[in-house]
Amino acid sequence: MALLREMAAKYGMPVNHIIENLVLSAVNEDYPLRVAGENSQLKRRVVECEKRIRELELEIERIRARCENENDTPELREILRLKEDSHRILDKYGELKVFELVMRLFNAPPGERLQHLVKRFVEDYFVNAGDKELISRELELKIIKNPSTSAMGWIVKKLEDA
Repeated sequence: MALLREMAAKYGMPVNHIIENLVLSAVNEDYPLRVAGENSQLKRRVVECEKRIRELELEIERIRARCENENDTPELREILRLKEDSHRILDKYGELKVFELVMRLFNAPPGERLQHLVKRFVEDYFVNAGDKELISRELELKIIKNPSTSAMGWIVKKLEDA
């Protein structure tokens, strides 16, 4: 039993695995060669996988650096902020009238300034997508037009919810 424990410690295996390997080796003469071959293949695969992991980590770093450079423009930072804020708001409410979203985004009270902000928001970020809707790919938002109301009363939703 002491010899089995020594072998288990030497090979870093439990005693029952040592016994199993000894029995298989005694019964099947080529078992050690097969195990050595499989072990060699597995070691090659590990080396290949580690190399691929290093390549992917470098690619991730390149992408991060490129994204950070792109995010340096004030316009892009503003779009990302508006997108995050509008999605957070719409996650809470589902859908809102355009003026309600703009009020929350720009912290604007009702009045002329709000009307101007709504107009700018719609003109700057949305394009026509048919007679009844406007879409903003950058903000991932959709506005559903209502011909009986102004832009203030149109409904805005996240594109994924529309």
